[in-house]
Amino acid sequence: MVNFYKYYKVFCNILFFSTLLYIFYSFKFPGLNLISSDSESFLTNSYYRTPAYPLFLKITKFFNDDLTKLPVFQQLICVISGAICFQICSSIKNSPLIWSLLGVFSVGNPLVWKYSNFVLSESLYISFSLLFFGFLIKGIIKKSGLNLYLASLTLGLLILIKPVAYAYLASLILIFFIKLKFKKSILFLLPCLLILFITCSINYFKNGFFSTQIFGGYNIVGQISNLIKPSKKDDNFFIKEKIEKKLEFINKRIPDPPYSNWKDYYWKTTLTYNYSLWNIIEPEIEEYITKKNINISEADKIRAINTLSWQISKDAIIENPFNYIQSVLIHFKSMWIMPFFNKKNELSLLQSEIDSFKSESILIPSILNQSFPNIIVNIKNIVMLFLFFSSLFFLLQLILNSNNSLFLISGISSIFINSNHLLVSLVEPAIPRYIMVVIPFLALIIAVLLIIVKDKVNLKLNK
Repeated sequence: MVNFYKYYKVFCNILFFSTLLYIFYSFKFPGLNLISSDSESFLTNSYYRTPAYPLFLKITKFFNDDLTKLPVFQQLICVISGAICFQICSSIKNSPLIWSLLGVFSVGNPLVWKYSNFVLSESLYISFSLLFFGFLIKGIIKKSGLNLYLASLTLGLLILIKPVAYAYLASLILIFFIKLKFKKSILFLLPCLLILFITCSINYFKNGFFSTQIFGGYNIVGQISNLIKPSKKDDNFFIKEKIEKKLEFINKRIPDPPYSNWKDYYWKTTLTYNYSLWNIIEPEIEEYITKKNINISEADKIRAINTLSWQISKDAIIENPFNYIQSVLIHFKSMWIMPFFNKKNELSLLQSEIDSFKSESILIPSILNQSFPNIIVNIKNIVMLFLFFSSLFFLLQLILNSNNSLFLISGISSIFINSNHLLVSLVEPAIPRYIMVVIPFLALIIAVLLIIVKDKVNLKLNK
């Protein structure tokens, strides 16, 4: 009975304090706008979006037609999911205070709240990520087939909320390979694979493509825009030539490889990503495809744009593999270091570039209007660097097949963080909302580190 109380005290603490903080936050920052630049595609259930979040919006509209209560629904789901996940972890290693504090930090911090206030999939994605993690951990440690099936089912839904969860599918296969026998792994993957197969089949018969969504080409062609070089041997020479010419005024500002100043490269590619993609590349590709087939349907056009974007991206990567790898590594590093939390002097050095981009009507992210004291940024850099190397250590422990439950929690968290960062870096720049979704897993690593330190201190005191 005592243990039961301690475990559920974690649940209740997280639920209570996170909800309390959210109420405070809502009163302090009232009237936050629900709509962002990506919101319309979710509200209209566009062809290139996965279906789970638009379906969630329809369900929410049933209870609240104008979606004004959406932030409350999203945050409440996130808090409950976080409480369940951290309660499960607490039942594995009894440190209720640490798990409670990290649970509140994880689901009750302003970054998570911020995205709960928008028609964006991030908040729901975090919620299902936490449930997926909780089921997976409990399934492996308790050898519970039911929980592993639930983890697989949740992962399938997670991919339909946000395709970046394919990184977690790859991670899950790796974890199963390390921890389970091959035949069992296949069986536990079935719920996830079945969900994906059904979704792909529906899309094939309805929209003509066998995949969960058709947006990958859009993403990556923006990422490699500075690498697009036309070749006369290429069937797509003319469209590439037009794109390259229109991108010239942007690309001349991006440093040539090797990218010795990684921050300079990060900022210039990140600042220009959306403009290059949506104002130059995709309009040119759309015009090119429409001219070839005037009567093309909207679904076929989106699919054709995505396909050609993939082709252009593949050609650019094959022709410039070293430059692409450098770019991926820079954005992967940026996912960990978070360079958008700027020192005042760094922001001032960047200001001339910002002003220059603004003069070209390039939209500048609002984060660049903020600066932080040098000491805060320095502490952030040290902490994130420490957590990165900690994640590598815990990954190694997981691969070595350690039976330590804490190493299992931290090792799986590490796989999830690094796989998310790698997949994002392959196709998009590192921006805050892509990093925010792994904050709970960072919190879990911190919790494990604190428990290890606490146990060592207690051991010395008891000697």
